[in-house]
Amino acid sequence: MPSSQRPESVRDAWDLGRNAIPNLLDELEEHGILVFLLDYDGPSQVDGLCARVDERPVIGLGPGWPGDRQRFTAAHEFGHFILDDRLSSAVDMEDACNRFAGALLVPRTEVIEHLGKERKELEPRELYRLKHKYGLSMAGWLHRAQELDVISDSTYEDLRRQFDRRGWHENEPGDDYPSQEPSLFEELVYRAYSQDIIGESKAAELLGTSSGQFYRRRTMTEE
Repeated sequence: MPSSQRPESVRDAWDLGRNAIPNLLDELEEHGILVFLLDYDGPSQVDGLCARVDERPVIGLGPGWPGDRQRFTAAHEFGHFILDDRLSSAVDMEDACNRFAGALLVPRTEVIEHLGKERKELEPRELYRLKHKYGLSMAGWLHRAQELDVISDSTYEDLRRQFDRRGWHENEPGDDYPSQEPSLFEELVYRAYSQDIIGESKAAELLGTSSGQFYRRRTMTEE
C-alpha cells in the first residue's frame, strides 16, 4: 500500500498521534465526512455503507451495534474512500479495508507496545482491557496480532476456536464499548429547516422521528 494511503499517514495528516482515538465519528466529521445512523428495520442488521453525494463523502452506520463494531465499520467505510481505485485488481478490497480499519484504530506501534513483538498466547482479560482502551473489539485485537506476526497463524486459529466455542464471535464478554452519536448530520438538518430549505415533516423524517418529537426537540420542550 503506498505511503499516502496508509492509516499512519491519515493519523499524521489529522494530527492524531499513535494513541487511541477517543471519538472517531467526531474526527471523520471534522474532516469533511458526513456520518449518520441509518434508519433501518429490516430482517437482518446492517453494518454500514458509504457513498459520495455531490462529491461529499458520506458514511451510514447501522443502528444498534456496540461502539467497537460501530467504530470499526466507520473506519472500514472510510477506508473505501482512501483505497478505492488505488489498489491492484489482485487485492481484495474488503480485506484491504478491514486491515486499514484495524491499523487506523490501533497502529503497529501500539500493538507492539501492549502485546510485545512475539507471543505464544493471549489472555481474554488482556484483550478485553485493550478493547475498552482503544475501541477495537477483542476479535479485532486478535486480527491485529496475527497481521503483525505477534502470534502465529496456528495460535490465532486456536484462539478463534475458543471464541467460537464460548459464543464470543457473536457477543463478546463483559460490558460493551459505548456507541457514539454523529452530530454533523443533525446540525445540517436543523440548519436546512431554519432556512426553509426543508419543512418540519421532512426534517423529522431525516432524523428518524415524528413531527411532534422533532418539534419538542427543536424547541427544547422535551419532557
